[in-house]
Amino acid sequence: MSPIADPTMAKQSDSGTDKFSGTAPNKDASATNNPGGTAPNNATNNKNGSATNKSARKRGILEAFDMVKAYASQELLAPLAKIRRWFAMGVLGSFGIIVGLVLLTLASLRALQEEAGGRFEGNLSWVPYVIVLVALIVLLSLLRLLINKRRL
Repeated sequence: MSPIADPTMAKQSDSGTDKFSGTAPNKDASATNNPGGTAPNNATNNKNGSATNKSARKRGILEAFDMVKAYASQELLAPLAKIRRWFAMGVLGSFGIIVGLVLLTLASLRALQEEAGGRFEGNLSWVPYVIVLVALIVLLSLLRLLINKRRL
């Protein structure tokens, strides 16, 4: 005999409270007043049971979403908030280095063109550009070596 067809099992399961919401489940009149030992209406029991399962599943999904959200906040947003100032100073420092390198490169090129006493004129007018380019590559490679170090 199945538990649904057994009237004693139906009374035991209907007497308790819903373990998810803490409220008493809806009692079907045919299940409690079961004259003659006939089986209760399966359509209403399945409907109520599936609604309870759907709401429990929905609560479980919402709880999982809240847990993931709290974990992301704890492990991602909190550390990012702590390093915000450090990151802002790094961006400002990088911007300052870029502007300084551009100005230093242009000043070096202008100085080589004007202060060389005519040595880089005519066919040798390209030499100051090569000198400044090589100096810039050397300077950038030295900066690259400093960045790779763990401590500046």
